[in-house]
Amino acid sequence: MSNIGNQELLGRLATFKPLFLLKPTIVSSGQFISVDYSRGVLQEPAILRLMAKEFARLIDFGTIDVVAGIELQGVTLATAIAFETGKPMVIVREKPKRPGRSPVIGDVNFIQQGVRVLLVDDLMAYGGTKEERTKLLEERGAKVTDVAVFIKIKSTPPTKPLIPAYNYSASEWLEKRGIQLHALIDHGELGKLQAKVGTISQELCDIIQENANGPYWEETKNLTRVYELMKREGVPIEEFVLKFMKEHGVNI
Repeated sequence: MSNIGNQELLGRLATFKPLFLLKPTIVSSGQFISVDYSRGVLQEPAILRLMAKEFARLIDFGTIDVVAGIELQGVTLATAIAFETGKPMVIVREKPKRPGRSPVIGDVNFIQQGVRVLLVDDLMAYGGTKEERTKLLEERGAKVTDVAVFIKIKSTPPTKPLIPAYNYSASEWLEKRGIQLHALIDHGELGKLQAKVGTISQELCDIIQENANGPYWEETKNLTRVYELMKREGVPIEEFVLKFMKEHGVNI
């Protein structure tokens, strides 16, 4: 799924290197993924400008009063959207930097009772971070009506999450509150876009399609495939990755 209509933006995303990294990690949901993506794409001025124009086209900013960027990854994109639309911006942290301070930077200036907020982040998977930041804004009287993200990820929770307390139903919570999600592109489609022009290999693209499928990465054969690819390409394998793979039957 892609909501991008600008061909220049599609071309820049297709050729941006390295957008996908064969660098396994454990994300905030407690899920093992084999391919991470480079947040550097949201630091590139031309791409940011084009993304902001796409959101200005997709979202009715006549119904938005304030743009709120989630620290850290949502801040640059929120800034670009604020410049494009002329809407004021706040930054939403997880917690205050100092006692007595607000976790919402700029709330004293722009957050009043009933103000309508567009919440901005780099991606949307289960939505846990979006739920938490929505609550912070609502505590201050704001109403989050929309969420804007660069990437939407179709995620299947692992059967044994590494962070058991994570709320996998957060996206349902957002939907029940009538908060509308605006995503530029699906994670898998972004992989296909890069594979089509040869920026990444088809093998890496295939792995990307299963990247957010938790149960998939609990199977020995799938982890073995990634381990062998990393060895062939000379990619350093960190100790926590080796430990996870060994625990799931990979012959190291």
